[in-house]
Amino acid sequence: MDATRSFTLDYLDPWRTVSFRVPVRDVPESLRAEATARTFSTGTGLGAVLADTLRSSWSQASQMSDSEADAVGAAVASLSRALSPSTRTDALREEAGGDEVLRRSIEHHLERHVRFADTSPAAMARHFAISVRKLHQLYESAPLTYGQTVMRTRVLACAEDLRAERGRATMTHLAAKWGFSDLSHLHRAFRHHLGHSPREVLAQLDADVAAWERAG
Repeated sequence: MDATRSFTLDYLDPWRTVSFRVPVRDVPESLRAEATARTFSTGTGLGAVLADTLRSSWSQASQMSDSEADAVGAAVASLSRALSPSTRTDALREEAGGDEVLRRSIEHHLERHVRFADTSPAAMARHFAISVRKLHQLYESAPLTYGQTVMRTRVLACAEDLRAERGRATMTHLAAKWGFSDLSHLHRAFRHHLGHSPREVLAQLDADVAAWERAG
């Protein structure tokens, strides 16, 4: 993160952040010129070494003398200088299953934040530090496109809410809550992704409950 540029952080869940400051002179110009922020893979290579160094230095900070802390700082700066563009998150695609792992991360993020987050391709690509083109490429071999994945996530979340509410919330309320433009949009999306209308989903729930009560 280039702290000399304007930026915002959007946290939707409880969070904890540990920050290390690296002098700008120790950050390669090629990295600073590309973007305000850049993520790196911590799974392999130098990114993993740097991440382990940062974690261990944070946990042992209170046990180190000033001279030892300075030495660790110099080591972190040296490792940061050595980071190359090839170790960015984009390089995940070069690891076995990298695209699939990244796609699962995106879908997990959608499941947790679809109600409140900006799910546009540009916003999602920015969140994961990839290009919009790369985002769409991730879904070329998947059953659904990115846009269809977002809609299915909304439908599944709305269906779960519908079952939990058991008729206590109106369809209009649920449609607005989960990002559907109107009731017809909600019904079309349910039909397309679940094969049933919202009322049919609710009726099936009632039938299942009745069958369970009879069996009990």
